[in-house]
This record gives sequence, C-alpha cells and structure tokens, in this order.
Amino acid sequence: MSKSTILPTKTVGLQPTTPKSPKPPLYPTNHQTSSGEGETYSADPKSADSPIDNPITTELTPSPVLSSLNLLTFNIEGFNSNKLYLETLSKRSDILLLQEHWLHSYEKHKLDEFLEDFICYTKCFDDNTLSDAYERRRGHAGVAICIHKKFEKFVELLPDGGNRIIGIKFNTTQPFIFLSTYLPCRGNANSIDNYQEILDELSEIYIKYSNVFRIVIESKSVISNYLTFIREPTNTSTHDPILITIPCNIQANEETNSLIENKRINWNKVDKTAYQEEIENKLSTWTDEINLNLTFDNIPDKINELCTIMATTASKCSRSKRSKSKRLKKKPWTPELENMAKINRDHFAKWKAAGRPTDKSNILFQNIQFYKKKLRSMQRQLEASLRINKYQKIMELHEGNDAGFYSLVRKQRDPANTTTSSLTFNDISLNNDNLIRDAWMDYFQDLASPMDSENFDKEHFSLVENDIKHLTKSFTENKIENISPVTEVEMKNILASMKNNKSADEENIAAEHLKYGGPIMITVMTFFVNAIFKHLHIPTLLKGGIACPVLKNGKTKN
Repeated sequence: MSKSTILPTKTVGLQPTTPKSPKPPLYPTNHQTSSGEGETYSADPKSADSPIDNPITTELTPSPVLSSLNLLTFNIEGFNSNKLYLETLSKRSDILLLQEHWLHSYEKHKLDEFLEDFICYTKCFDDNTLSDAYERRRGHAGVAICIHKKFEKFVELLPDGGNRIIGIKFNTTQPFIFLSTYLPCRGNANSIDNYQEILDELSEIYIKYSNVFRIVIESKSVISNYLTFIREPTNTSTHDPILITIPCNIQANEETNSLIENKRINWNKVDKTAYQEEIENKLSTWTDEINLNLTFDNIPDKINELCTIMATTASKCSRSKRSKSKRLKKKPWTPELENMAKINRDHFAKWKAAGRPTDKSNILFQNIQFYKKKLRSMQRQLEASLRINKYQKIMELHEGNDAGFYSLVRKQRDPANTTTSSLTFNDISLNNDNLIRDAWMDYFQDLASPMDSENFDKEHFSLVENDIKHLTKSFTENKIENISPVTEVEMKNILASMKNNKSADEENIAAEHLKYGGPIMITVMTFFVNAIFKHLHIPTLLKGGIACPVLKNGKTKN
C-alpha cells in the first residue's frame, strides 16, 4: 500500500469561446495527464450520449481484471431540478460525487429511488438540527457519494466529517479514500471561519488515513486521465461535471474481508410449522444415508451443511418486516423551547405579511433574526443537556444493573451508531476495520497463549501443572474406547432443556433451530453425537465461539 500524494484541488474546464479562440469541438476532449508511454485514449465523437457512452480503455480484449474506475464529480445545484442530466451522468461513471443536492434529511431516499443501480450515501445540511416543519426553509448545500452496486462489497462509509464532507473507503488491493466536499462560499461575516473549519476537517481526515489509504483529492500519481465537458443542454446547473479515470487492479472474483452481518432471527415471528416441514423435506434422505456415510473425515462437512440448511430455512420462514418510509420522531421539547418556537412563528408571520423586508434597519427583520438566533441557541442547549444526561446515566449506572447494561448494548447496536473507527493497540493507531479486527485477534491470541512472567503466582502455577498431568494420565490409562451411545429419547430431553432467546453462535444457529426441527432433527442430532463418541474426536467447527470485548468501568479503549 503506497502513501497518498495530495495536491491542492484544481478545477478543470473549458474556457468560453471568444472571437480570437478556435471553436470548441462538438464532443469532449481527452487530456492525458499520467499514463504509460505510447498509450493513447480516444472517445467516440459520434456517440449519442456525449461525452462518452463506453468507458475509455486501452485494452482490446476483455479481461477478468478491472484496470480502471470512472469517477465523476459534479455540483448538481439541486437534485430535483437536474434529474434528467444526472440520469445521463450515471450511465458514464462507476462512482458519482455530488455536491449541492439541496435535499432535506427526510428526502435522502429520493437519491436511492432515482439511481436504482447505485448505492447512495448522503449528508444534508439539517442532519444534526431540530427544525419546525412550519418554518422549514429551502434546502441548500448537501453532499453525496453514489457507487454502482457491482462494487458494493468493496465500499465502506467513513464516519468522519460534518454535513459538508462525506467519504468512503474503497477496499481493494490498493485501497482508496474518496471524499466529496462542498466548501462554504457565502459572503457573510462567518464565511472565513466556516471555510477554515472545513479545511481543518479535511486535514484531520488526511492525517488519520494517509498512512494506509490513497486519498483522492487531486494527484497526478492517482488520476491518470480526465475529461472536460462542453456544456450540454440538459444540464441546468451553472457547473460542469468532471470525469476522471483512476488506475486500479480489481479482480473480477476478488473477495473482500468485510464482516458479514447476519440478521438475528426473531422466533416469535417464525412460522414454526413451515420450518419443521421444510427441515423434514431437506433432511428426508439423511436418516437413510447418514448412519452409513458418516465418517471421521466428513463429520465437519455434514455439520456445516446442516447449519446452512437450518439458517436458510429459518430465514425463509420468518416474516420479514415491511420497509416503511416514515419520518423520524420529533424529539421532545421543553415548555420554554415550545414557547420560543411559537414566538418565532408569530414574528415570521408578521415579517412575511409585510412583504419579507430585508433592510437591516427594519424592526420586523431585526425581530425575526433575533428570535431565530435565540431559538437555535435553545435547541443546541437542549441537545447538549440531553447528551450530558446520557453520559451521566452511564457513569452512575450500577455494576449489577443488568437491565441498564443491556439497554446500553441495544443502543450501541442500533444501525444509527457507527462502529469503532479508531483503536490504539500497542501504541499504534488503527483506523481500518480489518486492522482493528486483527488487533483484537492478536490480543485474545496473546491472552490465551501460555507464557512465563515474573508476576505469575509460581505456587498456583505448579498446582495447575500437576492437575493437568494427573488428568492426562487418568484419561490415557482409563480411556473408554466405547462410550455408551445416546438414545433419541435422551437427545429429545436435552434439546427440550435448552433455553430460548439466547444469542446465536458464529454459524448463526440458536437453540430454537434445533428445538423446532421436529423428530427428524432429533434423529440426525443423535447420529452426530454417537459418531463423535465413536471416533472420540470433536470437530473444530464445534469448538469455536464468539468473543465480545466489553470495556470495564474506568478503563479506556486503549
């Protein structure tokens, strides 16, 4: 992985024609900025969907390796008013970086519905604000990144940045960070501070990820080709899009190391009769063949196959939730805040009735500015108060309060919360999910590995060693070659005694998968247990487990 090179962002475009300048071509011009010697690029001037319908390529024969990505950035100046042109641009690019989509937070779904072949990550100007629908103003700003679904397994959303910066990780052999940024450009008194704030955020993101990823802002070492666009009639924005070709090396069958999230089965909503019938159909041949074909070598494969059958059948028989596009619940306001909102609405109505004057000396304009500022200040104070109360409850939570603990766990598992984005291990800062996972693996491996230390209790260590030797000797000398087989009645009682509503294992199997499988499941499980007793060997698949690190009170995440 090579370190990224960042240069100041540069806008590439065509200058307007003048009487002294030659007439521009009727199709986009290709400019080669960094490529191999003797390599040439060309675009088809007869293409109906100018600038390009087919991607720029230097390969004459198809290859299982994707050698480049088409990335397009565009200040759209309103998604609703520039949909037609966005549809055209989506056919030319693999990744779309959009600025100024002007959508409210509750309208994010519009991008996903319009770009059906893309996964859209969107940030809006009002993501972190509480606003009254009565005085909701026109949308402005906003950024988004849209990635074609064929690259879904390579993409991970970054938790960094405010509502003017959005970024993704592109996890390939040479990983990238793509950032879509909209810098504030209002000419008010705070414009310089706001501009510097966004630059500081960009700087922090670069420092955080530059050692591992190649960050694409603008660099000749990353961007191999760019296209300039002649203004097209369907483009209603005052800006022009920029398409670049980024060299990469993506295998057609390349696999990602991203963790697969298994959805937990709610057995209260599973059709248990249908589950049992499906299991009986899929395992109908096992009662005749398994007793004959179950050998020392194929036990793990058979167990794995059984787990897959149970997991897929349970998922199929569970009633899936209907996706409802409902608005977020409004957070409760204090009486003081409700009163201030009412006062603000009254002054807004008076200002509107007077023709919306903008003269700073006008008393109506002064009132609406004053009370709007006061309302927002009270909203921020309420948010801060709720946040402080939340932290205070966590600090005062009693160690034996199981209900409070699991309430915190449920909130942490909420999809709205992001996972750990940074972890310090052995004085090394880790910012990649795979690196964080590997660090936890190394930690638990080190914890489970025998080692000598001067801090050990030598006497206790000797007692443990003697116990191990005694147990080993007892087992080898009194080894039972033929353990009594388990009967189906015993297996039925064992399965019935297992507790419901417990967490599933790493194969996504819970007790309910076995209990609701019916008589055939009891028969199959009896065969498995007796085969294990016969060979005196427990498959590795059954020895695994899930380790959930939980920070103790007062301990830091370092």
